[in-house]
Amino acid sequence: MLLWPLFFVAIFSCANANNVKQLLQRVPAPAPYFNEQDVLGQWYVHYHLKGCNYESSDNYKDYTQYLVRGGKGRLISYDTWRNDDLCNTLSSQRIRQKVPGVYTNKDPIGAIWSGTITVVAIDYKRYKILWGCTKMSVRGDLCDDPFLLVYTSTPKPDPKTFATINNALRQIFGFSLGSLLRSYHVMPCAMNAPRLGGGKGK
Repeated sequence: MLLWPLFFVAIFSCANANNVKQLLQRVPAPAPYFNEQDVLGQWYVHYHLKGCNYESSDNYKDYTQYLVRGGKGRLISYDTWRNDDLCNTLSSQRIRQKVPGVYTNKDPIGAIWSGTITVVAIDYKRYKILWGCTKMSVRGDLCDDPFLLVYTSTPKPDPKTFATINNALRQIFGFSLGSLLRSYHVMPCAMNAPRLGGGKGK
């Protein structure tokens, strides 16, 4: 009997994910002068808003990404995160589109991150903001199921970095960091990804 209330809570929170979801439905422009080489390397998720297709808990932590070249216009993202004290891993392919900073993402499960992703803001040495859409509207100019990930280049960035990210979110989408869910970095999971030299302006 306890499953029914949880079921309706899940539907309610997905269908009523506040005004942030509505603001994210508009397809944003990619960051200008995007440099793919400098975005490679290790990144840490600190804030996020999941899409409705993502059924895992919101309370994940230690989310780390390792982004490398995959050949033939592709990048490979190796992701690890801790959820309920269990480590999860996922690798996905990012197929480069004509516009720099825009990719078609394909994960092996197909229902978590697959769709269009766009780097909307970036400081290669400090942070990047990734907008994604797993389901476009019938009209084609809006996203029915958007998500957002805020990465930093270190697990414990300084307050100035968060202030800069906050300003970028306000300018691009019209909301602040406080509208997103926080992800903390306490005990990183082991990551099986190839070593990469360079990246993030090094």
